[in-house]
Amino acid sequence: MPITRIAIGTPREASHPEALKAALAEFISTLIFVFAGEGSGMAFNKLTSDGSTTPAGLVAAALAHAFALFVAVSVGANISGGHVNPAVTFGAFIGGHITLLRGILYWIAQLLGSVVACGLLKFATGGLETSAFSLSSNVTVWNALVFEIVMTFGLVYTVYATAVDPKKGNLGIIAPIAIGFIVGANILAGGAFDGASMNPAVSFGPAVVSWTWTNHWVYWLGPLIGSAIAAIVYDTIFIWGKKKVGGGISILGDDITFILPSDKEREFASSGCSKFLQNSKLEKKARIEIYGGSSWSVVEIQRTIAEETLEEVVGDPKAVFLMTSRDFEASRRNGENRNL
Repeated sequence: MPITRIAIGTPREASHPEALKAALAEFISTLIFVFAGEGSGMAFNKLTSDGSTTPAGLVAAALAHAFALFVAVSVGANISGGHVNPAVTFGAFIGGHITLLRGILYWIAQLLGSVVACGLLKFATGGLETSAFSLSSNVTVWNALVFEIVMTFGLVYTVYATAVDPKKGNLGIIAPIAIGFIVGANILAGGAFDGASMNPAVSFGPAVVSWTWTNHWVYWLGPLIGSAIAAIVYDTIFIWGKKKVGGGISILGDDITFILPSDKEREFASSGCSKFLQNSKLEKKARIEIYGGSSWSVVEIQRTIAEETLEEVVGDPKAVFLMTSRDFEASRRNGENRNL
């Protein structure tokens, strides 16, 4: 189960330069996304003199959010993973793909990015209101909650399928546009009912700047529930069984794959695994599986933890070849034989 791989992380990880750079990337990406998305709504209100929402306005909002999210995810993907959404970060945490401390860094950055974007919009437009998300007439909080759960489920499921799944292959190239498309489509479906947030940060910024908190909890609880369900469903059914790639040793974790020389495999299996887990503070948080018949030995773990413990466990860090899980999968499929 993915939830068994949840990790808290270490203070050193949370203050690591790479983690701080990733948080900054999340801040900038969220600012870009919210500025364009919220700004499109403010522009529509100005053009229509705060008239009622029309089908054209809904389409414009869907397109603006889809295009902006495509860009925001793209520019952050190689630095932070391009979450741009506390619900996506929460889903990654539930699946064991990000630690709690790093996730909190992302949340802070995302929420600040949204608030700053809305503050800039209010200043740049001469004081126009940054409208907070609200429910349409005849829509109850429970109706809206179901909308947010289902729409966020679709979003996070798409994220897992196109960006998280280690066997996504070339599909990962279109991840940003697929994520943008599902958000745009969901806005067309739910925008007329509750605004179709799917993103607590998107709701938080306008609420802070306009100081409007009516039913705000819906835009947190719904996305977090939908995200958790999507993470558990996809990771349990479609990823858990796929982790058995190659041979040797596989420690299920995050981000980085270690390719060990075959002569290190037995040594690492007999004594290195327990030592590695103990040193990385992931004991009881990772599942170890050992396979035979292959020159590949795979250890998936977080980069920051790996840097601290690799030399002590393996002895010679130069004997270990680091590559991303995606590259490892591609090389294995292509039958590449690396001389390690």
